[in-house]
Order: sequence, then structure tokens, then C-alpha cells
Amino acid sequence: MAQALGSRGQHEHFLTSHADKARRKRGKPLNATTLVAKRYRLQSVATELGAESPMQLAAVIRDRAQVEALFDKLYLRMAPATVISTAVALRHFGEYAVAQGWIQVCYV
Repeated sequence: MAQALGSRGQHEHFLTSHADKARRKRGKPLNATTLVAKRYRLQSVATELGAESPMQLAAVIRDRAQVEALFDKLYLRMAPATVISTAVALRHFGEYAVAQGWIQVCYV
């Protein structure tokens, strides 16, 4: 059975990997609320898409047409600033998905 996006496992691995990368780049750890917000944003998108695993979410962000359709949906129900923070979370997840070899390109 696929690992749910909001559960422990690959999703948590992404957040840990992202936090480690940010710590190396910035020289200090990310604020815990930043990671909570990223988790929430990714779960929100996964719910919107019906994605049950990180790989299913990755499959969406590798397709430009699906990304455009996703952002059209998000702009209908979210404030612009919320969409922007969601896009940043998706872009970071996309970088991780490329590094994991799940996708070749991320269109976020």
C-alpha cells in the first residue's frame, strides 16, 4: 500500500532533507513553524489532487498542464499569498523529487 503523503515516511524524509539542506545553506536551522507550514501546504495540495503518495504528487508536478490546472484551482480557493507559499513548498518538494529520481523535471 502506498505511503500517505501526510504520514511518516517519504513525506517526513522530504521535510528532514529540506531542513538539512537549508541548515547547510543558511548556517542555521529552519524555524519549526516553517516545516509545519510546508507539511500543511503539501497535504492541502495532495488532498486537492487525491494524491495518496509523494510519488503521485511528483507525477503531477512533472506535467506542465497539470501544474497549470492545479494553480487555477488553488487561485480559486486561496488568497494569492497562500498560493505563493504553496508554490514554494511544491517547488522545494519538486527539487527533492528530482533528486530522488522520481521525475526528471518539475514545472513549479
